This record gives sequence, C-alpha cells and structure tokens, in this order.
Amino acid sequence: MEILSKIIEILKTKIALPVFLLTLFLLVAPNNLLVEMNLLHFVADNKTVLWLFFLFSGFLYIHEKGINLAKYIKQKLQNRQVMNSIIRSLNSLSAKEEALIYYCLRENKQTVIAQIGNSTVISLEAKYILRRPSGNYDILEVPFTIVDRVWRYLIKNKNIFCPEEKLGDESYNKDVKSFINDLRNVLR
Repeated sequence: MEILSKIIEILKTKIALPVFLLTLFLLVAPNNLLVEMNLLHFVADNKTVLWLFFLFSGFLYIHEKGINLAKYIKQKLQNRQVMNSIIRSLNSLSAKEEALIYYCLRENKQTVIAQIGNSTVISLEAKYILRRPSGNYDILEVPFTIVDRVWRYLIKNKNIFCPEEKLGDESYNKDVKSFINDLRNVLR
C-alpha cells in the first residue's frame, strides 16, 4: 500500500502534467500533422487509451494543484487570523507599551534593549509583538525585536502609533526617553 501511494505521488508531481499535455496534443492535433509524424495509425488505434490517460493524468494534476491551493489558502487564513489578533493587541496597549512602540517608531528602531524581567517587554512578548532571539545574553541587556510583520504594520500605520502631535510634545518625549532608560535599570 505504501509503494502504491509513493507511485501515485510521483505520478502526481512529476509525470501527470507531461502526460496530460502529450495526450492532449495527440487527441487534438490535426490529421495531416499526425501523418507527418507517423502517429496517425497509433492515435486511431489507441484513442480510448489516450482518452483514459488524458483524463487520469488531468485529474491527478488538477487534484495536486487543488491540494496545494487549499494549503496555500489555509496558511493565508491562519496568517490573517494571527495578524488580526496582533492588531487587536496593538489597539489595547498600556501606556508603557504605547511608549515603547512610539519610541521604536520615532527612532526607527525595530530592536530595543531591556531587562529580561521587564514587565512591559514581557507583556509585549506575550502578545506576539516582541520576540527575544535565542542565545545567551546578559539578563540586564537582552535585545527584544518587534516581529517583522508587526513592524511592517506599524510602519504602514505610523500616524496612529506615532502621531505628529506627540512628536512635538517635549514633555511626552522626555517621559518616553526616561521610560526607555528605565528598561535597562535593575529591577527593584
């Protein structure tokens, strides 16, 4: 049974399309072309077999492409669901989380250095907005990076997360700078 499934897999992926195209050509080619190629008698004698090969190989090819299309659509839907979940998380950020996102956008920095136990970065990591790269780091200086697809979304919607009125507000920018500096301070 396993051998049969491997044979069908090879037929679907490697042989189905060429057989489909070849049988299609033999079935629809004009007779004068078949005569020139010495295939007229072969086609006439084996028309039923050619039709069966045409239908079977066409079915296998279309079936394989349909499966691939279904997998592609499923992956796209899953990605969209994850991104929608992240967008909902972005719309419900705390003031400190907003300040961190604001700072990253203002400075055009996708990565921020923070303590491993900082509650703000832990919260953003739990929301799949930030991620910590694997490896060994000093617990007081761990790079946290905004996930690529979230970063692209933030850049595209920069006016929402880094509005013009906040850019000119020196007291807000001072508070943000102080908060960013506190990311590295030792936990109390």
